[in-house]
Amino acid sequence: MKWKAVCFDLDNTLYSHEKAFNQSIDYCYQHEVIPFLKKYNSAPVSFEDWFFIFKKNCDRFWGVYNEGTIDVVTYRRLRFEETMHAFGFRTNDSLADRFHQRYDDIIDTFSEPDEALLPLMQWLKHHQIKTGIISNGMPQKQYRQLKKIGLNKEMIKKEHILISEEIGFAKPEAKIFIMMADELGEKANSCLFVGDSWEQDVVGAKNAGWEALYLNTRKIPGTTAHEPIHECESLGEVFDWLIDNS
Repeated sequence: MKWKAVCFDLDNTLYSHEKAFNQSIDYCYQHEVIPFLKKYNSAPVSFEDWFFIFKKNCDRFWGVYNEGTIDVVTYRRLRFEETMHAFGFRTNDSLADRFHQRYDDIIDTFSEPDEALLPLMQWLKHHQIKTGIISNGMPQKQYRQLKKIGLNKEMIKKEHILISEEIGFAKPEAKIFIMMADELGEKANSCLFVGDSWEQDVVGAKNAGWEALYLNTRKIPGTTAHEPIHECESLGEVFDWLIDNS
């Protein structure tokens, strides 16, 4: 195959983060928000209505967090507390932190690997193609996700896993891809990156001299002139395409 290394994003690439996120937030809502409302005899709010505003606040404050203006604790407090305020509920940092601690504790229980993941990784290993993970996020959470979906050290070496908050910079910064190429011992033009985010994965990889495959599971068009080598709608399609181009 043309590429000596194939690396992947984690969330919404190797497993459905959105599905796990939705289920986890629902669980936390039932176990933290509902008891809070009952304690103060507040009018009930359906999870669907609450989650709609919560997701809007996730998106609203994500850009600020991603720019490094606020830390992850502040980001989480803002998205939670602004959601509660939208429904007229007074809350505090303690409830927001407890809500998200429960989320961290249970998110991996809802994470299921894409059905094509392990066959794909075994095929890459059989063909002696190096593999790695480049993910934005918190180390403890991301390592738990990797374990839950079956990616142990037999599949991917520890040094070939780069997580943004562990190393101090994040996608789409080119240096995270440059660092990975160095860890793999390969030149940038012999590395392929597979990810679901145009801005983080396609733009970041291409700016670092890598080739990029856009895993467009949510059917979102590209926003720049960067050209991925191919576009797929599922990890299974990625697997088929790699076989066809090996």
